[in-house]
Amino acid sequence: MQHFLSSSQVAERLGITRDALNAKIRADAFVEPDVVVGGRYQGWAEETVDEFIESDGGNRVGIDAPKIFALITSIRHTAERVRTFGRRPRSEGRDYAYVSIPSDLHMIAGRLEGEARGWLAEFNYHNTYFDESTCDATDITEIPVELDPVLTLVGPPCLPRDIRERELRRAADQLVSAAGEIRLALITKSSRPYQEQLLKFAAQIHELADTVAA
Repeated sequence: MQHFLSSSQVAERLGITRDALNAKIRADAFVEPDVVVGGRYQGWAEETVDEFIESDGGNRVGIDAPKIFALITSIRHTAERVRTFGRRPRSEGRDYAYVSIPSDLHMIAGRLEGEARGWLAEFNYHNTYFDESTCDATDITEIPVELDPVLTLVGPPCLPRDIRERELRRAADQLVSAAGEIRLALITKSSRPYQEQLLKFAAQIHELADTVAA
């Protein structure tokens, strides 16, 4: 009869805590169990866990905090550039993409910041020793997060078309660059959707630049 490892045994084999293993499972960063009993008990074959270790799977969840928070700031800077250089004079006809795209980008940046802070806290929690015999405010660890300020830009809509087009395309390229870096800064299952969203908005900004240049 084949022997299956419990989650506690798998965690021990990986050299991490059971909570850290559960975090990997929630992030879809660990292999599916080989057996599930009663909808609750999960078991993994020793070969499955060994293959995961050999494939360097233990490094599939991680966060580069300085990089991810720099990317969040970059996305917000891009949003403000689109807001400024996407505005057109009434004589050219209104296109409110210069309002909707920045708003959507700020929401993406906010969600990304929330998730990054969550993972930062998760990893630090599992790597910090807490004395379970005491529980008071002195047990709280403060983790500094560096986020540069983002200025709101205000400019006249009568700027030359070539300047507005150039700045919009530069903003789109900035988003493409951020999309390429995000999966290296936030190594979780959710990084791919963020990447896809940023590429989608980069394409929309290029379309906005086309209308400005027309």
